[in-house]
Amino acid sequence: MAEEKKKPKKFKSNRKLLGETLMYPNALTSIPYASYFKITRWEYKRALEEASNEYGHRDAAALLGRGQGKMLSDGINSTTQMLFDGVNKRMEETLENSGQIQDSFKKAYKPGWFNGRKDNVNAMDTAQKGHDYSQIDFGEDGIKLQDGTTVNSASELEEIRKDAQKHADSLESCYYLPMPNEYTYGYTAGWNNSIKLGAMARVLDSMGDGISQMATTGTAQMGADGLRQLGGQFGKGMKDSSGADFGSMAQEFGKGAVDPFNIGTADTFQPKNLIGLAGLAPNENAIQLFENMSMREFDMSFELMARNQEEAELIDELINNFKTGMHPYANKSGTGGVLGFPDVFVIEPQFNFYDEGSLKPGAHPQMPKTKLCALTKMSVNTTPANQFTTTTTGQLPLQTMRMNFSETTALTQMDFESGVY
Repeated sequence: MAEEKKKPKKFKSNRKLLGETLMYPNALTSIPYASYFKITRWEYKRALEEASNEYGHRDAAALLGRGQGKMLSDGINSTTQMLFDGVNKRMEETLENSGQIQDSFKKAYKPGWFNGRKDNVNAMDTAQKGHDYSQIDFGEDGIKLQDGTTVNSASELEEIRKDAQKHADSLESCYYLPMPNEYTYGYTAGWNNSIKLGAMARVLDSMGDGISQMATTGTAQMGADGLRQLGGQFGKGMKDSSGADFGSMAQEFGKGAVDPFNIGTADTFQPKNLIGLAGLAPNENAIQLFENMSMREFDMSFELMARNQEEAELIDELINNFKTGMHPYANKSGTGGVLGFPDVFVIEPQFNFYDEGSLKPGAHPQMPKTKLCALTKMSVNTTPANQFTTTTTGQLPLQTMRMNFSETTALTQMDFESGVY
């Protein structure tokens, strides 16, 4: 009896596209009174267009996605693409040039610069344009691609193409995750525009007392015209009648008297230091003025436990979706002069109401939602129990995923009037 040939193991693709809905754990949205996150991932330009329609946002980001703002953005984009290469065709290129499909063609037809197999090159081009994968020789063991996926038939390759089509059409994904054990968010207002009014505050409080103070102490610093208006005529008269500058003489005499050896003692008699000898300090009368609002930060940590093989694969897919979304994209060769923005996210806490035997998922009554957010930091701990453990299939039974999101626009009171932020 001939030995049965072992079939090659098929690895799941590591390429994560938009257009998916992933939920961990399964049936999360059907659990009564459950609190969880609905995290929507958008392609950046589509997010700008939908920010107003989908979420009712009224801010600069939404403006860039509609009306004159969109026309300006599109104009700059088109010019930039011609100069630096067309990353704005991202979704179409994803569909037409999926890396897995390309790998399959190249390995099947083996085109090259020096082997002269022009017929193979032509056949590959024809098959690509017509999405005809029937001529590809997958062999008994299939074609193992660079990302570890093993493709065994034309139908499997067609599924990959459909995934790419879904990615091109939808431009968004939705992830449902349980409310994390660690979740913090914060608001920071910048009052960094500090002004020292100093003696000016005395003027604002009492014009007469303030002018008198400045004239007496010589701190007005208003120039010759100002001094004449404040009674400086006396000093000017003394100088004119005697022909001597008494002010300059007194200044030089004072310096020599208190610091004959020029060792810096004269600094003691500066007004600020003099009042310090009496235990007094100048009142800066400083006032801090509002400058801006900082972007909100959302920090969350999820514990992901795989109870079976299916959940292990789901967790791996979730992690890779967030990994992919936080990175920019380039043209298909990776050599373009510009990069496309990473994807952005909207986080909406949800709560499953249970009323009269009917489950009614909706917005969480107390947890704030977000505007468009960038995923700025992500870390995965594969040893949360301080020990590296895998299953017999190499899956990790327990991982923690920490993510930090930052809103792309600052909040105003108008936002709070239109939603729970």
